[in-house]
Amino acid sequence: MALFMIGFITYGGTLVFYAAIFPRLARNTPHARTLRTTYEAGEISREDYEQEESLEKNRISNISTVGPFSRSVDSRTFTKSHGLGA
Repeated sequence: MALFMIGFITYGGTLVFYAAIFPRLARNTPHARTLRTTYEAGEISREDYEQEESLEKNRISNISTVGPFSRSVDSRTFTKSHGLGA
């Protein structure tokens, strides 16, 4: 029972720290930085920027939730089937 409690407390702690750092992670990916400079240069609209930024946040979130379980899935198959790469 004690291990169960320690596990859940530790899991909760990691979620708190992840939630705090998540916005910074999503804003500082190479794609997000390129997107931001493109938006600031006036090459894309605000709506396009917000949509792409939202997709980048979703990508980071998917990596964090799928990452520990992805060993059983070939990474190339997963990447292609989920539209994450070439």
